[in-house]
Amino acid sequence: MTKTSGENLLKVKEVAEKIRLHPQTLYQMCNNEQIPHMKIGETQRSIRFDVDKIDKWLEDREHQVSKTVVLEPVMAFSPKEYDISFLRSVSMSGKKGSGRWNYGFGGVMERKNKNGIVRFDIWYYDQERKIRQQVVKQATSKREALVALEFKRKEIFKKLYSDEPDKKKITFKDYCEKYLKEIELRQLKSRTSIELNIRKRFIPFFGDMDLDKITPGQVKDYILMRKGVNAMGRDRVISNSSLNVELANLKRIFSVAIEDEGYQVKNNPIKASLFLKNDTKPRDKVLTIEEEERLLKAAALHLKPAIVCAVNTGMRKMEIASLQWKNVSLKNRIIVVAAEHSKNGKAREIPINSVLLEEMKMLKRDNGQSSFVFTYERKKGEIKPIGDFKISWMKAIEKAGIQNFTFHGLRHTFASRLAAQGVHPFEAQKILGHSSIDMTKWYSHFNQKQLLKAVEKVNGSGVFKESQASV
Repeated sequence: MTKTSGENLLKVKEVAEKIRLHPQTLYQMCNNEQIPHMKIGETQRSIRFDVDKIDKWLEDREHQVSKTVVLEPVMAFSPKEYDISFLRSVSMSGKKGSGRWNYGFGGVMERKNKNGIVRFDIWYYDQERKIRQQVVKQATSKREALVALEFKRKEIFKKLYSDEPDKKKITFKDYCEKYLKEIELRQLKSRTSIELNIRKRFIPFFGDMDLDKITPGQVKDYILMRKGVNAMGRDRVISNSSLNVELANLKRIFSVAIEDEGYQVKNNPIKASLFLKNDTKPRDKVLTIEEEERLLKAAALHLKPAIVCAVNTGMRKMEIASLQWKNVSLKNRIIVVAAEHSKNGKAREIPINSVLLEEMKMLKRDNGQSSFVFTYERKKGEIKPIGDFKISWMKAIEKAGIQNFTFHGLRHTFASRLAAQGVHPFEAQKILGHSSIDMTKWYSHFNQKQLLKAVEKVNGSGVFKESQASV
């Protein structure tokens, strides 16, 4: 057998001939981590096999098949003894390496295709006494085909005489449709992002696969696909932390399927080892006054009011984007965040301070005809809600020279400034809409660190010492 590039490696076609399998079946076995192989080249797409490892794998495989007594008592016999006990008829087509064995309850068929590759089929009677036939995709011998036939006999017997309800097979795509209806009924706040992952990422990759057949190896392929340079467009690579969120969503789908006993899902292929090390860069928690001024100066006209609102109320991005005039009282200086737009599903009232009041009066004067507070002019005379405003935000922070800072950081800025002014945590909790006081107290703790840094500057030399501040 030809070696590849002078090394002790074989190509897919060579191994397929050696173990008498179709190359496509061999690729599937590699994806399912069922045969030792390696990926080479810059793209890691070329598959090679070590000769010694393949020989060892074949030996182990034969040894495992010979121990068939644990599968079905009748298979304690050798194939020859099996034939003596059960064989009713045998016919040979005259073609070397092909034939048919009829055992009454089922049979084995060996055939060779035009490329000389031997395949094994089995036939059997189902619970309704109808004849079924299927190829045993990974069988390399009559012995292995007999094992598959015995498994089928056991399965049919169980369906006929077991009290256990039959578990249905379902594709990943079909189960996801069921799962999406469930999270819609539960009114999960994260359902929009979960549905985005399912429809745009999971279904295109796993869609027609049987839910119970998806393996950790196929999940690894998904991870490699998502980490591809062009997976996010514009030569951007998805961060590990973002990919971990996708894996967590995927893991939850399988966990729910396992709990749903009507389906044949027993194991969750999303293992802990598949999650990636967090590579998120640390972000600034608060904005300084000087940075705030730079940001407002750099922001587009439609973005500036949203920034002013966030830094003076601590409202979340989507709370701002969805805010309507019916939920604003300039007279009473109150903003009502509706329950359907709040993260914890609870409505809350936020006071409007003087800075924001002036900004909102101008918005009311200029864009009061729109039902939404924060808008932009898509084209002359066409006023639209501000929406996601991701691009304008990225341009603004880049122009302002502020790095590693998200729009959500404005909420942190507001909360930290409340703590710095001595606002009681319970009052801050009510304004911020935290479900737990512990989160609100964190900002007080954060402010204490800032104060510690300030007093540490007065250490005799006038120089701040980081090591002392961390004590």
